[in-house]
Amino acid sequence: MIAGRSDIVDIFRRWASDRVPIRWQGTFAPFAFSSWGIIRSVDDLEIRLADRDMKSELVVRFENVIEFDYADNRSITGSEKRFEECIIMRFSDIADEEGTPDLIALAALGSISGPSAS
Repeated sequence: MIAGRSDIVDIFRRWASDRVPIRWQGTFAPFAFSSWGIIRSVDDLEIRLADRDMKSELVVRFENVIEFDYADNRSITGSEKRFEECIIMRFSDIADEEGTPDLIALAALGSISGPSAS
């Protein structure tokens, strides 16, 4: 489901407050990445995620995000069902040669309350 930035920021703030373990992964034309960690900080402009050793971080500025998608584990099957919530940040609508648009997905092992429950 498509969600607005303010709803997504509220979810990120809840995840940060609860120190929910987050798996993040991204795909952009020439590369892909993934890691585990927690949200170090979030505000209306950006999110900062720190990896498990707290020595590295991923910073995403929301001004570059075209669209936010939200899903909870009711719509997920298989091994990914262990993640209770997921937010996908799309940076392009155009897929690369392999059919993948530029995106970063954050999946939380924490509690569900959805984008309109804050």
